[in-house]
Amino acid sequence: MLTNYYKAFGLIWKVENLELSQLLKLNNSDKIDIVVKEDNLLEWGNYKEQISDTYFYRIRKNIVSILIKDIGILEISNGNQILFKRDSLNVEDRDISNFILGSAIGVILIQRDILVFHANAMEKDNKSIMCLGPSGAGKSTVAYVLMKRGWKLISDDQVALKADGSVLQGIPRIKLWKESMDKLKIPTKNYIKVRKNINKYIIQGDMDNNFNPCKLKAIYILKINRNEVNENFSKIKEIKNEKDKFINLRDNIFRPRFVRGLGKESNNFVKLSGMIKDFKLFELILPNGIENMNQFLDENEL
Repeated sequence: MLTNYYKAFGLIWKVENLELSQLLKLNNSDKIDIVVKEDNLLEWGNYKEQISDTYFYRIRKNIVSILIKDIGILEISNGNQILFKRDSLNVEDRDISNFILGSAIGVILIQRDILVFHANAMEKDNKSIMCLGPSGAGKSTVAYVLMKRGWKLISDDQVALKADGSVLQGIPRIKLWKESMDKLKIPTKNYIKVRKNINKYIIQGDMDNNFNPCKLKAIYILKINRNEVNENFSKIKEIKNEKDKFINLRDNIFRPRFVRGLGKESNNFVKLSGMIKDFKLFELILPNGIENMNQFLDENEL
């Protein structure tokens, strides 16, 4: 049996018969926080429904089961175990790992009472920033352009914060669609697809075993200027009202359905309330068009 060890979000992961190459790999470890392994899980129809479920989710006390169409089933429990079952022998490792590195890891962090955002985080000169926004808001594009400017990617998709507001090193990679890569003049032949039949590619950042969590300097809520002609408007606007800061952060929590189903909303409320005075929050209006991103960042220092 092939066993790999990884480090992410300050936790040690023991992974059996699967590569999670987007995480920092260790030679071995005596300390294990989470185990990931294949298991003969129940057929989906045998999972008992609970109040907070959908067709694709089953949420019980501190256990989340996820059905991924044509891929398989994940079962995440107690903040220390991820079990997976493939839909068939034809399901590739990267298809399973893509969802383990997404929803499953997010659930593990939520179960462990860690505050997790749908965001990415960057670091430069021992100061970090976090960019929030829905899918398609431009988080990955901004991250790539900043990486070319000397910023270090700390984590993408899920950003986890310690109680003191510092950012944990998570999954230091971004995923870009081919269309975006073409506009940024990135040759897709040099990168691996997220999944075989999807034209989205993984761009890996640097992984550092000696990374020290650093304090947030600022958080940016990304929005896109949809006007064809760039008008005179404030591209960076600080949000100072504490209630507005709280709402913006709450609305960008990672997988809020899981947070509610696992009964972690009050935990998040306490953590968010305790941290909103410790950083500045800005609304960042991005230009319409990836090709304008470099000029935009020349004119607006983050």
